[in-house]
Amino acid sequence: MKTVKTDSMKPTPISPPTGPAAGSFNGHHHKSNFFAVIKRNLLALSLVSLMLAFAECEQVYADVFNLKTDFSATNNPNGAWMYGWWDANHSAFTNGVSNSDTAWTRWSRLAEYPYAPDVQRNDGSAESAGVQPGQVSLHPGPGGELGNVRWTAPKDIIGNAHIVGQFLPGDSGIMSVYVLKNGDWNNILWQGTDSGTFDLSVPLAAGDTIDFAVGAISSYSFGNTPIEASITCESEPKPSLDIHLYAGLAISGVIGTTYEIQYSTDLSSNTWQPLVDITLPTNPYLYVDTTSPASGQRFYRAAVKK
Repeated sequence: MKTVKTDSMKPTPISPPTGPAAGSFNGHHHKSNFFAVIKRNLLALSLVSLMLAFAECEQVYADVFNLKTDFSATNNPNGAWMYGWWDANHSAFTNGVSNSDTAWTRWSRLAEYPYAPDVQRNDGSAESAGVQPGQVSLHPGPGGELGNVRWTAPKDIIGNAHIVGQFLPGDSGIMSVYVLKNGDWNNILWQGTDSGTFDLSVPLAAGDTIDFAVGAISSYSFGNTPIEASITCESEPKPSLDIHLYAGLAISGVIGTTYEIQYSTDLSSNTWQPLVDITLPTNPYLYVDTTSPASGQRFYRAAVKK
């Protein structure tokens, strides 16, 4: 979320000009030859009143989640990601426990050998067990368990998620590979043998899950299966705050009298443009010129409407 910081600014008092007047208020206890001039520029504002208005801007955001770049050695869950395993009956997903060494960052079923099933990253400088440096790999377990990475849709998601990636051959064992929605093994989104590329568009709501799983076909041995996965989803517009500085004009006069507010961007031209007619409802009355941010500077005067 973007936070906008501004420097505080104090209004500068304005004194009536001493030159010829261009109009009059014709009000009690006011000089008839008086008009107010206010200068505003982008860096410094001399205002009768200063108002800060916050405008909320709406955008559509595309959130991108990448398994490899998001992978954490310290947190599980890690934002939208969880690193764990399925039991052999496909009835429950369980988060893995940390079991890392100098060569591997590992989230596994057990903290001691045999670790599998697990989700791990090769932190070494060379290929190991079919996994290249920096690659994330899934490995099944000896009792039919499946290594699994789970992603959970954030609360502000809208529409479909674009799920792309691939399972790579990895080590010498032949494995089954899967992509699931909400742990539904009866309606598998995508599956393959040992490796394959997936490119899916999946409707999702907040809290829905996507699982990437690797299981053994005949033996879990030599089952390291690298995976690359990226999920892109649109999320609800996020509010942001912009600061606008508006000229606030405090008009004093006779209640019920109509005054014409005029403005100029250059006093030397002696050219004034009508801004608004105001029948004074209170005395004084605050009028905010919401068009003032569009001008580098602006001068104002008020006169009885004739």
